[in-house]
Amino acid sequence: MGASSRAKGAAFECEVARILTAASGTKWGRTKPGDTQEFGDVVPRGLVGAPWDRLFIEAKAHSSVK
Repeated sequence: MGASSRAKGAAFECEVARILTAASGTKWGRTKPGDTQEFGDVVPRGLVGAPWDRLFIEAKAHSSVK
């Protein structure tokens, strides 16, 4: 995977985290690069209650194909 592809994915994951934070009132963020991502790319931060404590997001950005 090239650097531009990783940058596109990171930017998309940050946008997903911002949307989830605004919608849920719970802080969301990306997993650290290189961490095992068995739960997903975007996870809740800090102490969270139900239902957010069991929700993990795997985010994929796709560009349209012509």
